Amino acid sequence: MKKVVKKRRLGLLPASLMMAFLLLLIIVTGSSIPQAYGFTVVNRSICKGWTEKGEPVVTSKFSITDEKVYLYFNISWVDVNEYEQKWGTIPTFQRGLASASSITESFNLKTLRIVLTDPSQAEVNTFYQRTIRNVTCKPPGCISSAFLEILSITNTTKNGRWKLKWYDGSALIFTEEFVVGEEEGAPEQTFLEKFGLWIVVILAVVVVVAAVAIYFVRGKRKAAETAEPTTQNV
Repeated sequence: MKKVVKKRRLGLLPASLMMAFLLLLIIVTGSSIPQAYGFTVVNRSICKGWTEKGEPVVTSKFSITDEKVYLYFNISWVDVNEYEQKWGTIPTFQRGLASASSITESFNLKTLRIVLTDPSQAEVNTFYQRTIRNVTCKPPGCISSAFLEILSITNTTKNGRWKLKWYDGSALIFTEEFVVGEEEGAPEQTFLEKFGLWIVVILAVVVVVAAVAIYFVRGKRKAAETAEPTTQNV
């Protein structure tokens, strides 16, 4: 009996060693796999400029006399590696930069993607280049807040509602909307669409009042009939 138990223990020993080896392998290889970093969009808004203190002049309505539409964004980055995984390698001239009045560079982002659609839902402005103004870099070199030019308004700019979508890969991070010029209103309602509900309510009230009136009239007639004296034969 003791030999059988010893054989079972010896049989379990290699399996235990194999499990321990697999766990160790997972830990070692897992530490070398590039980790996916997240980032936090602290604030964002559509605006037409900024104040002397660098605060966005927020608006969602633009006229054709306005020059540019900006997206203000404030992103919290953990470190440089996180930034470069999303935005792209920091250019040499930008490394160590804490702030700048403007930066213009190609918009070749690693995973971040911006899509702008006009009132007809057509995709416009592929952002081959971007100009970002009032740039703040935290950590140094990582653009954390800025005003991104997204549309230059001209006489040919379509009037109506525009949409800006910011993607991280295929995941939609946020959507912002703004109106240029006059937005097409909803089609004018017909008389029935405007007052149809009120007509139904009024008709229902009339029916109820008529039914109540008929009920009381019939009740009075019956009461009068029962109150009439009956004639007796002599």
